[in-house]
Amino acid sequence: LKLMMKEESQNVSPVAKYMNASPQSYTNENYLSWSYGDMLMDNERNQAFQRAIESALEKCCNKDFVHVIDIGSGSGYLAMLAARASANRVTAVEQCSNLVECARKIVERNGFKDVITVIEASSTQINESNFTEETMKIYFYAMKLNSSDIGGRADIAVAEVFDTELIGEGAINIFRSACHDLLKSNAVVIPAVASVYVRAISSLFLRKCFEIEFCASNNIEKCNGLRSIMEIDFDSLPPDSFDFVTSPVKMFKYR
Repeated sequence: LKLMMKEESQNVSPVAKYMNASPQSYTNENYLSWSYGDMLMDNERNQAFQRAIESALEKCCNKDFVHVIDIGSGSGYLAMLAARASANRVTAVEQCSNLVECARKIVERNGFKDVITVIEASSTQINESNFTEETMKIYFYAMKLNSSDIGGRADIAVAEVFDTELIGEGAINIFRSACHDLLKSNAVVIPAVASVYVRAISSLFLRKCFEIEFCASNNIEKCNGLRSIMEIDFDSLPPDSFDFVTSPVKMFKYR
């Protein structure tokens, strides 16, 4: 699929520089400099979603009409995979206005305008009714989104709303809300299952990042490190800076 992101952004380096910015403060120029660019270029992820979407649509092949909703659509990439795999209607829901504008252009450039409708809204703020033929061009802002807003309940939901902690971006609430308000009772959800694993490590390097070795006063000695948990990408650490001391252990499983 031709993603016309380059025309929307001259800065296409997939460097995560804007993690602390609010979604509405992003500009088209820096989208691919944010970690979103890394995700778009993750071929293994993209191929897994493609296989899952195609498999789900094959299971619905006996239906005359299949409606797919892409939650947190971003550039519309997964929505276009669904459209290319012969979904009759795809509703792409994205809450970031700049990405919505970009996604609409991408969808049109790729020839999916008649299949994919991009809605600016949060999936947890959507209702079920207004998306009729007469209102197909209307886009919804900051409303309770339900199935009527998307032309009826969907047969398939696909969402890439995960962070490095899996559920840190509100995935549980997003899927719960979608199942309650937007999907048919027998709908296929992609992904359907996810697990969280933990593994203990030993690292003098990381300990030094979190604790102050020299304490100049009692106050510092009582608070010689960071209170909050710090997200660390271990791929960016030198291999000899830490050692695994346990095997991976499954802590949570979501379905």
